[in-house]
Amino acid sequence: MTETPRPLPTPDRMAEAHARHLALLSDIAGRHGALGADALRLVALRLVTARPSPDLWSDMLDMQRAFWKRMEQIGEQWQEGLKDLGEQAAQLRSANTLSKLIEQDCNLANQFGALLTAQATAVATLVESTQVGFGYWLKEKLDELPDGPPPAGGAAPQPGTLALAAAAS
Repeated sequence: MTETPRPLPTPDRMAEAHARHLALLSDIAGRHGALGADALRLVALRLVTARPSPDLWSDMLDMQRAFWKRMEQIGEQWQEGLKDLGEQAAQLRSANTLSKLIEQDCNLANQFGALLTAQATAVATLVESTQVGFGYWLKEKLDELPDGPPPAGGAAPQPGTLALAAAAS
């Protein structure tokens, strides 16, 4: 039984797929930007209110330390993976045919691709989980702000206006 060949994608379908990909990237970038704006808002409001939170800076430093500790672990995994690949490359048997040589080289290339994929996924997962955790923490801190106007006559913060509140909860 002969399998029917699949048709090649049309330029329109490829353009649609590319547009969807760009929209996803734009959405992710927008969420990161909103998180940064809300963090700046929190710091600014805490600096001008009479009730600054003593744990604000401590919490932020703790989150940064945890992020960089995990990044260090990911870097160590990358180094170990590269060492393993180097050892495997050094132990390659002498190939007596071109097909065996190609097979060994492609196997190493595939292993490097798998290592690269694992590392990129680990970093992306860390960034996403940090974004969600920070968004949740930020929402809590913004919700703790007083409902009334700050003593300096500035504008009262509006609890529940956090752009990422829905994503973090």
